[in-house]
Amino acid sequence: MDADRFTYTVILRGQAFTLTRDQILRDSPNYFTSCFLSDFREASTRTVTLSRSPALFAILIEYMSGYDVLPLHADALAPTMSAEAAMKNLVADCEFYGFDALLNRLRTVMNPPPSTHLISLYGLHPSPPVSLNDVIHERLPQGVSFSSKGLGGVDAHGTFL
Repeated sequence: MDADRFTYTVILRGQAFTLTRDQILRDSPNYFTSCFLSDFREASTRTVTLSRSPALFAILIEYMSGYDVLPLHADALAPTMSAEAAMKNLVADCEFYGFDALLNRLRTVMNPPPSTHLISLYGLHPSPPVSLNDVIHERLPQGVSFSSKGLGGVDAHGTFL
């Protein structure tokens, strides 16, 4: 079978990138599956021209190839972007291209959950994770209790928190 039949060209600010069918199917549906695997004109020409950052797209090609792209390496950044700007712009490109899985990961990296220290500052007491199966089979981790108030931690005296 002709290998060119399953390649697509993305031109960003004059720079051409070649994608395979497997790459455009990564994190689908996305912009490329819509363009190239539909009735759009781009499906017949197998080419799309956009005004997006080629430097950021190079990172996205690594992602589309199945590689872990985080944390971003300084060499991968566009010379005109700080690491912080690159992350924000990568989020914008993930939104544009419809890469939802990578977008969720980027948002988690950029906005991590509160630390245990912050949780304890507000009077909350973090506990080990407990599954429904643990509750049903009464296999609760030490320091976790189930009562009429719900599932929660207990202090050294056995008092429900």
